[in-house]
Amino acid sequence: MLPRVAILFAALLVLSAALTALAPRRDPDDENDATTPAATTPARDDVTAAVRATLPRDRIVRARVGDNIELTVNARQLDSATIAGFGLTDAAGPGAPAQFSFRADRAGRFAVRLALSGQRAGRVVVRAARRRSSAGPRGRP
Repeated sequence: MLPRVAILFAALLVLSAALTALAPRRDPDDENDATTPAATTPARDDVTAAVRATLPRDRIVRARVGDNIELTVNARQLDSATIAGFGLTDAAGPGAPAQFSFRADRAGRFAVRLALSGQRAGRVVVRAARRRSSAGPRGRP
């Protein structure tokens, strides 16, 4: 009886270790966490700029709320590029990079991942929109 219990215990231990190793790891740059509300700032039409970047060469893409982001993600093998914080996914592979075009509608740090390989290609960092002053030079209207 004792050998059976020991074998069962060892099997459960191996199974739990395998499941822990296969479980996806949370990236601190993912804004997809329900416990951390995303900071939202209303997009303003007058704060639009085009941000163009290619990952992984430009590991961090910087933008402001309201910017239009055009992002290309290269992959060495067939994969799926995702920006979970914006709900975006596109196929990527050698000679056929993933293409994203979206408006940054909220501030935060958003991981760009290759889903099948589990690699992080980079991240998109969106800061709050600049406030435009209606005053003229030196505070005069």
